[in-house]
Amino acid sequence: MKTKKQKLELVNTLSSANFTWIHISKPSPKALKYLGRNFQFDPADLRDSAPPLQRSKLVTHSSYLFMILLFPYYDRETKTINPTEFDFFIGKDFLVTIEEGKIDVLGKFFFMLKNSPAMKKEYLDEDPIETLTETIHNLYNYCFPILNHFNLDTQEVNKYLFANHGQKQSIQEILKVKNNIIAFNKLMRPHRTILERLNKNLGNYCTVSDKESNKFQSAISFAKDIHDDAENYKENITALYDTHSSLLAHNTNETMKRLTTISATLLPLSVIASVFGMNTVKGMPFMNSENGFLMVIAAMLFITSITLIYYKFKKWLD
Repeated sequence: MKTKKQKLELVNTLSSANFTWIHISKPSPKALKYLGRNFQFDPADLRDSAPPLQRSKLVTHSSYLFMILLFPYYDRETKTINPTEFDFFIGKDFLVTIEEGKIDVLGKFFFMLKNSPAMKKEYLDEDPIETLTETIHNLYNYCFPILNHFNLDTQEVNKYLFANHGQKQSIQEILKVKNNIIAFNKLMRPHRTILERLNKNLGNYCTVSDKESNKFQSAISFAKDIHDDAENYKENITALYDTHSSLLAHNTNETMKRLTTISATLLPLSVIASVFGMNTVKGMPFMNSENGFLMVIAAMLFITSITLIYYKFKKWLD
């Protein structure tokens, strides 16, 4: 197990007659020093490749392009969407990729090419564009199952919400899903703009064939589709949150209505009890009657009945 982890931390290289792909699974200081010694990369770009996370961006230089893309990954322990960074150094005869190791998408693709001469010939035969485009496709393919999970989450929240009639426990489930969708959407929002800029600048560094251009356009379409789907799920969960708030408000109003009805019903009884509780014995009705207590109780029951009949007529008890 230790051997496998050690290999993933090394600088991995695949070479062809036309270009070299260097993949780093974790941006360790040793790996970044290797890049600094063997390539004329801007030190600022190498610093941005190291932790902490940077924002998604594209930086153009005279001999290479530097791109950072943040992708979402699902943390099963915390059940939250968190960002992970992928760095790309793109030149005429080289491609350098760096990933944090949170999701081993590029590493798997790298070792697939390494173990398959046919795939290596297909993707490493000419220039970095084909390999770069395929790595981006693989990263976006990783995102689609997360979107499918959002779809299932919104459906479950919808069922749970109406099955429990807007109980307060529902708010935790809604906010959890909503926060994950917002985090996902925030990470994916700048991708389309960055890829469009990258597509415009690639021709200055590499020869882009029509096939590669079309495939890169499909990657841009993937970025747009993913962002649009995330926006739709964001609108759906926001609508569910508003519905939940409305149900809670309705339930609160119903509770207040019942409490108000009880208070209004007891008010005249309290007045009668207060009047007969005075210490003014002389002149007090029913004081000298043997059935005075029963007469007062009968009066209270009569007033209560009239009050409830009035509420029922007004449909305040529905």
